Amino acid sequence: MENGIVRNWEDMEHLWNYTFYEKMQIIPSEHKIMLTEPPQNPVKNREKLSKLRMVYGV
Repeated sequence: MENGIVRNWEDMEHLWNYTFYEKMQIIPSEHKIMLTEPPQNPVKNREKLSKLRMVYGV
């Protein structure tokens, strides 16, 4: 991440997997999860985040 903007999506997915499944031991689709994005987030990042929300069911 740089100034709140994701630069490496593989790392972000790894972080989410670690957080949700290993540390919190939850299934994301069974819980309410709030995701935020920084001001001036590039459109390509917003699109990628939307796709990942579907993968995680959030």
